[in-house]
Amino acid sequence: MFRIDAGNTSWLKQVIAEHGWPGVALVGERGAEEAWLLAQHADLAPAFQRQALELLKAAVTAGDASPRHLAYLTDRVLAAAANSRCRERSTPTTETARTCACSPLPTLTGSMSAAPRWVWSQRRSTTSACAVTDPSGQPQGTRS
Repeated sequence: MFRIDAGNTSWLKQVIAEHGWPGVALVGERGAEEAWLLAQHADLAPAFQRQALELLKAAVTAGDASPRHLAYLTDRVLAAAANSRCRERSTPTTETARTCACSPLPTLTGSMSAAPRWVWSQRRSTTSACAVTDPSGQPQGTRS
């Protein structure tokens, strides 16, 4: 799967370099959906995902891309950034359970009043998961 995602990411980088964001005007509804999916799954290239997010924002503003795609890619980029901060801050030094609470993510504008906060847990079994909490700290779900 990683090899496929890496190949797709490479291809999308080339398309963007040559044509800009593949919005509806350039590739149609289906092509725009597929371009977004490739960017959404480019987890091995976080810098590229952030670049794609900026291009997608501009396309949405111009009416050339779906706001839904922007919402999903924004969530993916923010979640990856939060998970990265947690991994950098929490290197387990004992066999006991350890929890790292990341700092809250930036507040988003629009219909969302605040971005979720991610909490990373390292358990003795080496299972890790991110628990999503709302701004007041109430659990909203988990992500492995």
